[in-house]
Order: sequence, then structure tokens, then C-alpha cells
Amino acid sequence: MNGKAEVAQRGHSKEKRNDLRIIGLSMLVSFEEEIPLFYGVYEGNKPDAIQFAVVVEKLRKRYVRAFGRDVDITLVFDRGNNSQNNLDLLAESELPFHFVGGLRQSQCAEVLAVPKAQYKALDGTEFGKTCAYRTQMTVYGREMTVVATHNPELLQVNCKES
Repeated sequence: MNGKAEVAQRGHSKEKRNDLRIIGLSMLVSFEEEIPLFYGVYEGNKPDAIQFAVVVEKLRKRYVRAFGRDVDITLVFDRGNNSQNNLDLLAESELPFHFVGGLRQSQCAEVLAVPKAQYKALDGTEFGKTCAYRTQMTVYGREMTVVATHNPELLQVNCKES
């Protein structure tokens, strides 16, 4: 045995660091206080969008086993998990899931083109100057609510001297 963790595998990190070993992590947390309830780890060389179905099913089974069938689960995932198969899985699941997912720019270009003057400020001091635009659109053949946000404090332009 070489002492290396089997789950840590070379994969494609967001930082383009293909020389490092990566571990994928999925987590189910409580709504209030965000207390971790369950987690799943998977090899870092498996694409998130492909691993998504496996992870969702494991977390769903664990939740049902612990809390029963009357569940209300909201999945939050980034655009790396955004696919027709994954949305079909969520919509057609034995237990319906609520979900919030990221879209690729090419999937919502018309929403991103909406002038910021049409965005509405969010209530609550915790949102700072963040504003949002909410609309309905078809995503993977399903009518969905799409929300674009804009936070001028996070919007930064990096300029380099030549």
C-alpha cells in the first residue's frame, strides 16, 4: 500500500491546477443554521455533471432513512452540474426536489442583456447594493424562474499596466 487516498485523484480544478489531487464534495445542510446533515465525497477526476445523479440519489436515500418520506429538499448547484439529464432527474424523481442552479452565459444571454435600470434592489442590509432581475424562461424544455443579480461592489475590472 502506498498510503495515498483512493478518492484523491488528479482532475480539472477551477484554478487550472491539473497537477494536484482533488476530492469532490457534496453536502446536505439544514436550512436553519446551515448545519451539515450528510455529505458525500467522490474522486476528483470524475466530472461533476456525471457524478451528480449518483450523489443526489445517495443524499436523498440518507435523508429519507433519517427523516422519513415527507421531505422538502432544495438542491443548490453550480453550472458545472447544469445538464438536460440532471434537470430531468430532479423533475422526475420519486421525491420532487426544489433546485437552484447556475446557468451558462450562453443559456441566458437575453436576461444578461436587460439594462441594470430594470433590476430591483434587494431588501435587507446584508445584500448591500445588490439588485436583481427576475423573469420566466424556458431552460432545457422546462419553464423556469431565472434570477440575474448585480452587485457593483463585486464587479471589478482588472487593468494591467503595459
